[in-house]
Amino acid sequence: MRRFWEKNGYGKIHQKVIAGILFLIWLLFMPNTAYVITDIKHLFSGCGLNFYQICPESVWTIFFLFTYACFGWVAFVLFLGGMKDLIERSVGKKTAAVFVFAVIPLLSLGILLGLIDRWNSWNFFVSPGRILSHVLIYVTDLNRFLNLFLTAVFLYILYFGGNYLFGGKNKL
Repeated sequence: MRRFWEKNGYGKIHQKVIAGILFLIWLLFMPNTAYVITDIKHLFSGCGLNFYQICPESVWTIFFLFTYACFGWVAFVLFLGGMKDLIERSVGKKTAAVFVFAVIPLLSLGILLGLIDRWNSWNFFVSPGRILSHVLIYVTDLNRFLNLFLTAVFLYILYFGGNYLFGGKNKL
């Protein structure tokens, strides 16, 4: 999107449509960056043990999944920061700040739709009505809403904390 904007701008209608389509694709797949942080759930699925036991054959997976989650965290911060920077350059600083605060709850919803409801990003194109019905549950069910709220809080912490740790290039 950045290259498209630098080359063409978003002045004409067809350029805005292309930018909108690219943004929708970004929005659909962006939750996957932070979703990999949740793959820790696989630690307990391999050998049928409970939370207080470790499967001796796969202790190494703890380090693998931690590293994997760190890559997801870095990707989350960089890709969200990159989109924020593009919006800042093309639309303005205030819009970019609002964008970050508005998009993180949407990304949280995407993570939960994958983690709890087992939807994938591409299912949006195949079953948008069914996905929308699941989205409504996060507004009407108190437990789901609390999950959504707390996931968003932690994504804010991960974004702003990561932004600070990784050099602060994307500060609001």
